Amino acid sequence: MKPNESSFVRAIDVGYGATKFVTAPRSNNGDLTCDFFPSVALPVTQSGLQSIGRQADVYEVPVGDVNYLVGKEIALRQDKSKFGREIGNNFSSTPGYQALTKGALRYIGLPHIDVLSLGLPVNLFLMQERVEELRNTYTGTIDLGQNHKVSVDRVMVYPQPMGGWLDSASNIRALNEVLKASGGREFSGADEFINENNVLVVDPGEYTLDWLVMRQGVVKEDSSGARTDSGRYRILQDVASALNNTERIDVPESRYEELDHAVNNGKPFKLAGQLHDLTKYKTVVDNTVSEQLRRMIPVLRGVEDTIDMIILVGGRSDLYIGELQKLFPNRPIYNPKNAIFSNVRGFQWSAEMFQKKAAMA
Repeated sequence: MKPNESSFVRAIDVGYGATKFVTAPRSNNGDLTCDFFPSVALPVTQSGLQSIGRQADVYEVPVGDVNYLVGKEIALRQDKSKFGREIGNNFSSTPGYQALTKGALRYIGLPHIDVLSLGLPVNLFLMQERVEELRNTYTGTIDLGQNHKVSVDRVMVYPQPMGGWLDSASNIRALNEVLKASGGREFSGADEFINENNVLVVDPGEYTLDWLVMRQGVVKEDSSGARTDSGRYRILQDVASALNNTERIDVPESRYEELDHAVNNGKPFKLAGQLHDLTKYKTVVDNTVSEQLRRMIPVLRGVEDTIDMIILVGGRSDLYIGELQKLFPNRPIYNPKNAIFSNVRGFQWSAEMFQKKAAMA
């Protein structure tokens, strides 16, 4: 934290797979420091063994009458039979979501925040009561546990893929490099990009595929949406099923993290002492991704030919580039660097712009 930072703005993006957050103010060269931890919250159990050896990098935070453990090394305290978390329309109201948000605030470590930016999946953002609930819950003084508190003056809530759109607006130089290489229109600055461009933002997550249509700076709600039974988990399910069908091996969910690493890095997957070549299952991955993306098409019908470009964000977004190019030929696709943090960077930039204008008023 810079000692001369007079206005404290921070952003948190609680996803089904990972909780991302901005840890420090923007550097002199414009870069943000971001971090993340798995979106897993475990009720605290009392055990003397937990005090033996080094302490895991986790925090204990209160939600109601229950304390939860969250943090970067939660896997060391997690039941290995579990992978991911439950989802639903009450996601942002669950104790798990609240624990993850409080955990991010503990990592951020500020006693006071002027503006806190949060995100919601598109389907939940379109439910106004969920947006208001977030604003009310995280405005004011928040108990983070273990004698830690933070006071928040204002909460801003965004649909998660909008963060990727805002992040692109904040980094026009990198965006223009992609547009120039593909023959697309380049932009003079953020305002021109926002006000004169039609964009489809695609955000594949842990269990969902979210997308957002932005037409000249306005959200096209009836063309935006989210689909469950999608994302990283569905890809891993289908690869595991293919392994079972062809090689007669059963991949337990406790090994999905390792399976995910192997799929995304083109490395063999080791199970029960045997190595399995996953490159032969690339068609399975591509078919699963294609099926997920094609679920957008009926909702996009009538506006698909107005889309000027596509912004692709998320931790496993690179798996979706090829299939998006097939669905939207001749459309530039911008996949930002460190796309896992694209949404939270966009939330942060928007809040910074809001705070800057408020200071000038």
